[in-house]
Amino acid sequence: MQQRILTSVVLCISTAGATVTLAAPSIAITPSPVIAYPGESVQLSADIRGPSEYRVKWILQGPVMDGVDAGELTEGGLYTAPQYPPPGPVRIVVQISTGQWNLPVAAASVPVQIVPEGVPKPAFKVPPPPPPAFPRPDRYIPTFEPPSQPP
Repeated sequence: MQQRILTSVVLCISTAGATVTLAAPSIAITPSPVIAYPGESVQLSADIRGPSEYRVKWILQGPVMDGVDAGELTEGGLYTAPQYPPPGPVRIVVQISTGQWNLPVAAASVPVQIVPEGVPKPAFKVPPPPPPAFPRPDRYIPTFEPPSQPP
């Protein structure tokens, strides 16, 4: 009897724990990519979906060399491009963390492009969705039939 009750309790605890799931947070940064003229400032924003309480950290990644300036990034996501484009790639990273230990739980990044003065900024459009992997039954798909040969 005691073993059956204990088994029932363990089963209830294990099934209760299995039903608790946490959604993974997601981050979308705009604008993406970041395109700026030398000295221009661009305000970035992060659309974060996930936990209700989180900490946001903006990080600027660029070439690590003496005398190389990748620009400046504030805690609020305001990026100011350097006067001269750096010799390597630059990225802006958003990292979110939760809990008392402030451990990162998700991150996203966008590339930065410094455009010389007088050159128009490239316009990026959202690419169209990819075609379906398999033909859809509601569309007509022509078939190839070889021409018939005369007798």
